[in-house]
Amino acid sequence: MRRFRLTSTVLGPERHIELRVYRTRGWMRRVCHGITGDPLDLRADGVTHLYRSEADPRDALAFVYLCCPALSVEVVAHELHHATLGIYGALVDPETPVPEVLTNGNEELAHMFSEALVSTLETLAQSGYEIDGYRPWWVAAP
Repeated sequence: MRRFRLTSTVLGPERHIELRVYRTRGWMRRVCHGITGDPLDLRADGVTHLYRSEADPRDALAFVYLCCPALSVEVVAHELHHATLGIYGALVDPETPVPEVLTNGNEELAHMFSEALVSTLETLAQSGYEIDGYRPWWVAAP
């Protein structure tokens, strides 16, 4: 298992996403299921867990679990959507109505997601992982 830590300041203070990449689906699934006991973890190609600080619930850290057999742009984007939405959601005042926040005009959330996606894809590719559906900019076209 390899770990990578992504940091974003799109929302002001540093926010973090920790990526954990496993060689096999079975290994990733067992680890995730062992953490939460969620039966869905036993069928997943990727999993995201969000942890909030007890001292400050707005301080959230996302853990994204991925596995080599399922490294694709689709799976990575799906899990990063969970991660960035969770981190963003931790910052929203609980009294704010959801329709006021989840709009197509929410630039903060859009920028956080796109930054996380590009950063993750580049980090994984630079570390030697092959990602289905992704061709790094530094790889010459055929």
